[in-house]
Amino acid sequence: MTEPRDGSGTPRTRLTQIASIRPDVSSRPISTAADATEPCDLLILGRGPAASAAALVATRLGLSTIMMAPRRAATAVPAEMVPAGFADTLARIGLRTRGLCREGRFSTAGGATLAGWHVDRVHLDLLLLRAAVRSGAQLRHEMPEVPIQEQGRIGGVLTVRGAVRSRMLIDATGNAAWLRRSLGLRRIALSDPMIVARGQVRGEVASLGVDGMRFVPEPNGWALMIAHDGLISWTALCTDGQQPVAPSVLASLPETIAASKAATGWQLTQPVAGDGWLIAGDAGGRVDPAGGSGLSDALASGARAAHAAAQSLQSEGPGMGARTSYDEWFADLITDRAAELARRYELHGIRLDRHPMRSRAA
Repeated sequence: MTEPRDGSGTPRTRLTQIASIRPDVSSRPISTAADATEPCDLLILGRGPAASAAALVATRLGLSTIMMAPRRAATAVPAEMVPAGFADTLARIGLRTRGLCREGRFSTAGGATLAGWHVDRVHLDLLLLRAAVRSGAQLRHEMPEVPIQEQGRIGGVLTVRGAVRSRMLIDATGNAAWLRRSLGLRRIALSDPMIVARGQVRGEVASLGVDGMRFVPEPNGWALMIAHDGLISWTALCTDGQQPVAPSVLASLPETIAASKAATGWQLTQPVAGDGWLIAGDAGGRVDPAGGSGLSDALASGARAAHAAAQSLQSEGPGMGARTSYDEWFADLITDRAAELARRYELHGIRLDRHPMRSRAA
């Protein structure tokens, strides 16, 4: 579901109209370090879906790969909605598993239904990470302090234990956006700030059915409920900065996962590729959960970043073509998602005040 690419309506043109997005990072004072350690081909920061997808593809392409992320305790989170066919997306990166995705029905207030799936995010992340390690990626439980830059190129990172050299680096640190912050890259807001809440209760709601889903739009946001295994996972979002709450129909049901709230919004980092580095997943850009494409996009961007890294390493020059192609693909992906979601919001009467994509939503 993308916009036609004709004339001024192309995602790249839309992006250019929003802001000037090409900062010069070559002169920023990033730390350098001398180290005799043989560099790995690819260093991946993060342990989520984008990072694991990048590692799975990279090892399949024959790249020596290190994943770097701190230890993280597994914490239960509500189920997430993913597009129909999500299992096929997993299969394309080499992960085949049964029972991970559960089929349901995505229902709107108007009665229309779409095929959908929901997934246990903790289980998914663990399966992906284990598959990445089994494929040959080395997992180091630490995080970098600063990137190493030599003659304008990122050549690894410095940690408390010393330098970790790499020929290419992929940042897939999610909302932490480590490399964007380290390099001072531009973050473009494609929407006003939003607040999202998630939670889970035990029980049943007749209007959902056993494996049902329901999307309820409101003028200032929406709520999504997913029924699974005697539980109902819910997500609510406010587009006007107000605090979202659980749907009232769930008020009498006992919580199994307490509601948590976080600031969000539609965002894009630019550029997401440079000399020796790429950015994938939420670290590079996102739209809100109503798009239902976050996990699929994370997997796709991680896999594509790994291919771009391999192409850059195989080229005799600095691999600028592969980096530019990835950067353009990622920007088009996020702006397409934002434009499509803006259209859906308009259809359901959800307000998007001062939204840069609103003029393209008609």
